[in-house]
Amino acid sequence: MKIEIIGWETEGLRCLDMNINLLSGDKYAHFSLVKMPNGTAKTTTLSLIRAAMSGEKVRSFCMVNKFNSRGTFV
Repeated sequence: MKIEIIGWETEGLRCLDMNINLLSGDKYAHFSLVKMPNGTAKTTTLSLIRAAMSGEKVRSFCMVNKFNSRGTFV
């Protein structure tokens, strides 16, 4: 099985709200590098991708406070 990730979007989780597009124009890129500073949730993002691919719930990644009780990962 071949799986190609063309991007992801996060909002309200323990990582930055972001919308990452890995397409090169309208084509799939052969490879993509994601470089982010320390403390910007690279490991959390990888865990979210693993969870999404396995069907695991990602509720534990929600950043719950009085302003936000929901998060999304697409």
